[in-house]
Amino acid sequence: MLPNLPTSEFDPEREGTVAYYLKHMPPWGARWISTCEGSDIKIAVPEVGRGFEAYVENLTDEFILGLQTPLPKLIIKRGFTEASAKAALELVERRVVALQRFIKRVVERQVFNQVVLEARFDPRGLR
Repeated sequence: MLPNLPTSEFDPEREGTVAYYLKHMPPWGARWISTCEGSDIKIAVPEVGRGFEAYVENLTDEFILGLQTPLPKLIIKRGFTEASAKAALELVERRVVALQRFIKRVVERQVFNQVVLEARFDPRGLR
C-alpha cells in the first residue's frame, strides 16, 4: 500500500503515525490519501474476525455441555440422524437414572432417617 514507509510510522501508540490511524480505524473503514510514489489504492476495512461463527458455536456447545444434556443441540442443530439422537437420549437417560438413585440414597440416609427418629422409631429396624 505505502512503499518506502519509514519505521517511525509503525508506532501504534504515537498519535499521527500510520499505525496509530490503522489501529483506531472505525469499523466501517476509512479513506487514505498518499502522495508517496508507487502508492496503490486499496480498500482499508478492518478484517471481520474469521471464524466468529465458529466461536459462537463453540460457546453454545460449551453451554450445552454445562447443561449436561444434548437435547437442546438435537432440537436446534440439523444433521442428527435418528440413531445419533437415540444414542444421545440413552446417554441422558442413564445420567438421569444415576442421579435419581443418588438423590434416593441421600433422602433415605439424611431425610427419612431424621423423620423416623423424630417419630421415635428405630430406622435400622424399618429396613
